[in-house]
Amino acid sequence: DQVDEQAAQLATLERQYEEMKEVRAPRDGQVNSLYVSIGAAVSPRDVLMTLSNTAPTLNVYALVDAKDAPVVHKGMTAQVTPAHAHLPAPLTAQVTYVSATPLARKEIEAILFDADLTAFLSGGRTVYLVVLRPDPPIAAKPGDAISSGLVARVTFGH
Repeated sequence: DQVDEQAAQLATLERQYEEMKEVRAPRDGQVNSLYVSIGAAVSPRDVLMTLSNTAPTLNVYALVDAKDAPVVHKGMTAQVTPAHAHLPAPLTAQVTYVSATPLARKEIEAILFDADLTAFLSGGRTVYLVVLRPDPPIAAKPGDAISSGLVARVTFGH
């Protein structure tokens, strides 16, 4: 009986090990950069790769200070005002994701692809990632007034 019990435990551990080897991205996308190699040991907070958004519509990625993060929640509306684009009015967007834990500096750099911008936007503070989707959706077209890498101010509603 003890051998059968040990064999069952071993089978469970082997199954769990196989599941742990599989890495799932938080969203669909195209891999831009890969930071690990096959067989490398990683921890849950390690950045393994960066992805390009391949969705047909734009998303807004906001860094929210830790003191403000508890009041931001999925489904909340926000106004997005690009710092340098000339728009007739701010964009209305809806929160689709709020990170459960603060981001590490390397994670912020992986999202923004720019260490200087990361330092400027995070300023050494503890920040959370919030993803918003403009409503109505905006087609992702390179060269438009609203494009990837554009800095904007996000004001959250209730």
